[in-house]
Amino acid sequence: MSEVTDILENIRSIADSLAQELSVEKRVQGSKGEFAEVEQQLARAIDLIKEHERRDELIDNLYYSVGSKLNSTFNLDELLGIIVDSLNKLIGFDAGGVFLVNQDNCEIEAEYIVGYNENSFEQVHQKVGEGILGWVIVNGSSVNISDVAEDERYISARPETNSELAVPMINEGRVIGCINLESDRKNAFDAEDIAILETYATQASLAVERARLQQEIWKKKRLEEEVAIARKIQVSLLPHTAPEIEGFVLAGMNEPSSEVGGDYYDFIPLATGGLGLAIADVSGKGIGAALIISGVRAALRGEIRHNLQPHQVIHKVNHFVYESTEMGSFVTAFYGILIGKQFTYVNAGHNPPILIHNDDRLELLESGGLILGFEEEQYYEQGMVTFKAGDSLLFYTDGVTEAMDPGGVEYGLDKLIRTLRETKGMKAQERIKSIHRSVAAFSHGSKEWMDDLTLMLLYCL
Repeated sequence: MSEVTDILENIRSIADSLAQELSVEKRVQGSKGEFAEVEQQLARAIDLIKEHERRDELIDNLYYSVGSKLNSTFNLDELLGIIVDSLNKLIGFDAGGVFLVNQDNCEIEAEYIVGYNENSFEQVHQKVGEGILGWVIVNGSSVNISDVAEDERYISARPETNSELAVPMINEGRVIGCINLESDRKNAFDAEDIAILETYATQASLAVERARLQQEIWKKKRLEEEVAIARKIQVSLLPHTAPEIEGFVLAGMNEPSSEVGGDYYDFIPLATGGLGLAIADVSGKGIGAALIISGVRAALRGEIRHNLQPHQVIHKVNHFVYESTEMGSFVTAFYGILIGKQFTYVNAGHNPPILIHNDDRLELLESGGLILGFEEEQYYEQGMVTFKAGDSLLFYTDGVTEAMDPGGVEYGLDKLIRTLRETKGMKAQERIKSIHRSVAAFSHGSKEWMDDLTLMLLYCL
C-alpha cells in the first residue's frame, strides 16, 4: 500500500505533461518507436491511478457494508467477531483482536482475538497500562510499531509477529477499548492503514456502546420481571387476614423493599386446636430467595400436620434447608404454637421476638439454636411463656432493626423496643402500622436504606 502512495505523489503531477508531450510527438512522423517507453509509463501510471481509485471506492463500499453489519446485532460477543472479521477486508493482518474496558474497574472485560496460539492467551489478555494495547488504552493514542523487537512496551504473544498497529476505541471522549493488529512482516502498516483503522474504530465504538446500552436495557427489564415474579411468590405465601383467637388480637404486615427479599410470616391453624405462628427470613434477594422461602413454608406446614412439637418441626425443616440449598444460603426462623395462654417456641437464629409484659417487664424469646441450613444435624431447645392480659409479643425481621438513615445509622433493637412501648394502648394493627411509620421516617422514606420489613403482633386481652 505504501508503494502506491509514494508513486501517486509523482504520477499525478507528471501525468498531464506526459500526455501532452506524447500527443505532440505522435504528430511527428516516425516518432512512435521513440516515445513507446513514455507511452508505456503513462499507461502504467493510469492503471495505478485507476487501481487506487477502485481501492478508494472499495473501501467506501466496505465502510458501508461493515457499518450495516455492525448495526445488525446487539450481542456483544457476536459484534466483536464482526469487528475483527470485517477488518480483514480493510487491512490485512496475521493476528489481531478487539479489547474492551470495564469503565467501573478499569480492567479489560471482553475480548475477541484471532491468529494466536491458545498457550499465548494469557499474554494477549493484558491489563490496562500493560503492553502496547494497554498503553493505547491509557493514552488514547494510536501506535504503529514497524519492528516490535525495538519497542520495550511489546509483550510477545506470538513469535512470528514483527510489526503491530493499535488504535483506541473512543466514544464521547472516553476510551472504551482498543483494536490491535499484528503482522509477520516488518513495516507492514502505514499512515493510510492508521487512518482507515481509526475511522473504523470510531464506527466500531458506536456499535459497541449501542450494544452495551441495549444489553443494560434488557438486563434491567429482566431484573424488573424477576422482581415482579418474586413479589408474586412472596405475596402468595403471606396470610391475607389474621385469624380470630379467643383472648387475643393478632395482626401482621409485610412491606417490600425495592429488591424483593425472602421475608415470610404465617398463621397456621393446628389440627389439635391452637395456632402456629411463624416468621422467617432467607439470605439473598430476588426470585431465588422467594423460591427458597416458598420451600421452607411448604416444609414447615408439612411437618406441622404430624402434630410435632416446635423443636421437632424445626429440626425437620433444618434438614430440608440443608439438603435443598447451596452452600452459603441460610434461613433464620422462629416458630411457636399457642394453646390457650401457653406459647411454646423455637428460635432458629432469628431476631428474638420482644415480649412486653403488662407490668412493662421486657423479655426476648431467644431459646432455640442455629440458623436453618448451617449444619445437617442440628437440635433445638424449646422455650415457653405464659401470657397474661396486657402482654404484647412483637415478631419482626431484620429489615426493621437494620433499616438505616442516610448517614448509615441503624434503627436498632433499642429504638424498636421504645417504639413498641410508646404504642401501648393502640389496637394491634395500629401498633404495627405506627412502628412501620417510625422506621420509614427514620429512613427518610427511602427504600434505598430499607430491606423487606415484616411485623407480627400478638396481644393478650
